[in-house]
Amino acid sequence: MNSINKNRRLILKGIGLIGASGTLAACGGGSSNTSSITPGIQYFPEPYFSVGSTEITGVRGVNNSSNVFLTGINMDNTTTPTTNYGLLYQGPILIPGVSSWNKIGPAKTIIKAIGSETSSGLNFYGPDNSSTAGSVVVVGNYNLSGVTTAYGLLYIGDITGSGTYTKIDPSSLITPPIQLNNTIAHSNMNGFVVGNYDTSDLVGHAFIMEIGSAPNDPSRYSYQEIPASLVSGGAISMTAYGIWYNSILSNYTIAGGFSKIRGDNGLSTGYVVDWHPVNGFSNFTPIYYNNDSSTSKVSHIEGITTDNDGGYYLAVDWADTVASSPQGAAFVQIKRNSSGGFASPTWTSFAYPGAPITSANTVFEKNVLGIFTPTAPYLAVFP
Repeated sequence: MNSINKNRRLILKGIGLIGASGTLAACGGGSSNTSSITPGIQYFPEPYFSVGSTEITGVRGVNNSSNVFLTGINMDNTTTPTTNYGLLYQGPILIPGVSSWNKIGPAKTIIKAIGSETSSGLNFYGPDNSSTAGSVVVVGNYNLSGVTTAYGLLYIGDITGSGTYTKIDPSSLITPPIQLNNTIAHSNMNGFVVGNYDTSDLVGHAFIMEIGSAPNDPSRYSYQEIPASLVSGGAISMTAYGIWYNSILSNYTIAGGFSKIRGDNGLSTGYVVDWHPVNGFSNFTPIYYNNDSSTSKVSHIEGITTDNDGGYYLAVDWADTVASSPQGAAFVQIKRNSSGGFASPTWTSFAYPGAPITSANTVFEKNVLGIFTPTAPYLAVFP
């Protein structure tokens, strides 16, 4: 959302994740980080626009290719309010130059279940391969002129942005008089979308949406909640930032975070959970920074990708009560155990060299992309 200061986003993710700011803080929260640099990591600055700030928000490998799709946001602060443009790219993961981005928007016709409207700003998050050759599927959110609300967005088309834009609207999950406030879709894969919405009672929710057989007809999208009851003792807020399709098992793994009642140790805790469209949820597993629930304050999972060995790599922002550097970014591997659930994660904290602020936004295999101060995108390649 164009009203959120990037250096506040980790904090907003952590404090209960309640309401528009907390629940729907966009992927890419800044985090103070002066931790030691882990040896063997290669860092590369990704090009960015000279006007405003540029953020890489999502990545997915292009089928049958060594290339990737990347999504991002350019926030042009020369306007009042700031104008957001969606960024879309296809090619090598290290972008050759800023001209390689397709800068899209801000005005696009958004198809709704009934009627249409024109956006005043676009925010692109997770990309995925489309079943149609030459197309990509992107999720995110859009804004309307004079309105602070964020509306969920699905884009299907070529990487120039000339395809179809539709509204993602999980209001069917809400019982009146409670009302939908903001929606941000964060990730999509193999026909399913995950994201967050918040409501007038200041509760944050996570949802799964099935695109279905009519991707350009939002009246036919179906939604379900990721229930807070998955958390032992319940939670007051849920987020979903990443989804991965397990083709061998024909199920999905979802990654995000939750917040429990005030007084619970930890402002926000990450999780991974398996999900099947028919059989539902299984193997819900909380993820604490350094696997220590007593000292972990924030462990916010920003992205998930396969480790090509039955497990996953995660991009995580964290905060801790005892570390010498109390906040930072991490590259995490979580494997499967013998019963099919999740083993204890392996953590690698890192910081872009010389940067006081580093955030881990998204991950593809052993590549993490994010931002570092002064709001510049980077690529970190892990050994």
